[in-house]
Formats: sequence, C-alpha cells, structure tokens
Amino acid sequence: MPSAIPLPANLVQTGFFDVQATLDGATYTLQFGWNNRLSCWFMQVRNEEDTDLLCGDARVVVNWPLYLYLTGRQPPGLFYFYDTTGQDQDIVNAEDLGQRVQMQYWSEAELAAG
Repeated sequence: MPSAIPLPANLVQTGFFDVQATLDGATYTLQFGWNNRLSCWFMQVRNEEDTDLLCGDARVVVNWPLYLYLTGRQPPGLFYFYDTTGQDQDIVNAEDLGQRVQMQYWSEAELAAG
C-alpha cells in the first residue's frame, strides 16, 4: 500500500512550501511552488538538508504517476497525486493541494510487486 505524504494545507496558501519525507529509507525535502501564470503546482526533490537539487520542477498532475529521472539520486519509487472526491479533477487553484488533492508515494518494493 502506498504511503501518504501529508501536505500542510495552511502552508499551501503561501504559494511555496517544503515537506520532509522519508522515502525508501532516505529523507528528502520536497519543495512545492505555485505558478500563477500556468495555474499549477511544481515540485522539486532536494536532499534532506535542502542544499542539493536532485530533481527539478516536475508539474503536479492528478492521477498521473510522477517518475523523476534526472540525476539518478532521486527516490526510486514514484509520486502520485489523487483527487479525494473521486472525480479525477485536476488542480484548479492553489488551495486544492493538501485539501482535495492528496499525495502518495509508491516505494520501489511496491512497484516491483506490481
């Protein structure tokens, strides 16, 4: 079963926030930024100390597996964002993330198990 990664709804209002998550035994800093022009969130994956960019600017899309293949140092699993209403509606405004749209992580072992 995938792991839920809680997103702080109160920080979403700022348009930029970080979340630390332990994924497949390593801790990462996930940075989220809202793009007003495109009306969407982008996510970066950084090392635990937030000093090294591992994967940059992946667009957050509902019901689409987000594999990150940039440096070889990213988490080995995949990120998945889903609509909790079951309507599979993509993000419409910044406040959707962490409320209607939640995040999961599928570990390397879960992906291998199929």
